[in-house]
Parts: sequence; C-alpha cells; structure tokens
Amino acid sequence: LGFTSMLANGANEAPKLLDETSSLPDLIITDLEMPGMDGFQFIAALKKSDRLRPIPVIVLSTKTDQPSRDMAFQLGAVECFQKALDKEVLRMVANVFIKS
Repeated sequence: LGFTSMLANGANEAPKLLDETSSLPDLIITDLEMPGMDGFQFIAALKKSDRLRPIPVIVLSTKTDQPSRDMAFQLGAVECFQKALDKEVLRMVANVFIKS
C-alpha cells in the first residue's frame, strides 16, 4: 500500500517489537481473534503505555458484531472493519490517521 510496515506474529510478540524499536509506528492494525493475548487485551495494553497510547489502532477482524466493535472503541480503537477490506479503502483510512 506504499507504507513501511512491521509485522508481529500475534499480540504477545507485538509489545516486545514495539519496545525494541526507536521509531514507533504511525498506525497499528490488529485483529481481535489471536492466539494468546486477544485484540481487546492488546489494545488495552497499548493504551496503558504513555509511549504507545498516542498511536491510532485500527481493528481488521472477522469479529465485527456490535458488542465487539463497541468494546474495541471503548478500549481506544479508532476504526473497526470486517476482514477482507479492499486495500484502497484501507489505504484511504490509514492516511486519515497517519501523522502528516
């Protein structure tokens, strides 16, 4: 999509990856259903960190029922989309939240 990205193999690996990088991402995209720590726990952990709290979080998941969306937003997600989102739509949404 024209962005530089980092990939963590699940929410358990992501905090370590974020701690080890000096340059934080402008945006985090996460699923809600992952082994180990689920996406809700991951978002909550991010938002507890002063360093990571400002990073916008977009949820891209098959779990997009209203209670799941409500919980993701309550925890601090900025958007929630059904998986298989068109890449051009994802690019446009990412551009809204990425710092200029």
